[in-house]
Amino acid sequence: MTITVAPATRQTLLYAFDDAEVFPLLESYTTARGPVTVRVECHVDDTLLRIAFRRRDDDPPAIAAVIALPLMAVDGQPEEFLLDVLGDASGCELFAEAGDARGRGFAYSFGSVDFSGWRTCRTDVQSPSELWGEHEGNGTRRIVPPVQLYRLRVEVGRSSEAVDVGLGALRITGNVRLAPPGIATDSRH
Repeated sequence: MTITVAPATRQTLLYAFDDAEVFPLLESYTTARGPVTVRVECHVDDTLLRIAFRRRDDDPPAIAAVIALPLMAVDGQPEEFLLDVLGDASGCELFAEAGDARGRGFAYSFGSVDFSGWRTCRTDVQSPSELWGEHEGNGTRRIVPPVQLYRLRVEVGRSSEAVDVGLGALRITGNVRLAPPGIATDSRH
């Protein structure tokens, strides 16, 4: 019998959500009319960034809260983003917004928070859920590193009355290196 062992996937920590001042709420991008709180808490042995708000009667059908991320570029061969989430079963959706070396913008969906407790949500770097900006003439959707994350977005649909989710850490898998902020467009790709 031959046993093949796959190589371990390398994980690199991008953000530990342990300082609320580093991850400010972007008021101009928040559509909730009521107060949105962003605070650091300890939950058992974990430190997390807690994002909470309650729908008001005058809120639009879909509301969102957006958290700024410190600029950091991920270069190399990124594979997956991993987001540790303390879910509240509210059904809110989590997204990370980013840009690549071509100057295109895109968003990654971490899916719906339809669970309670801790879970690691994943998204493939080459499969953004939204894409905007310049596309090459051949219509390629290929993401060209370095990838630079800008913000996290929490979206709430009409069916959710309140959100109270926690974020533990955001990591990336693959052979990557972290670079200073700022993406230089590489015309060779």
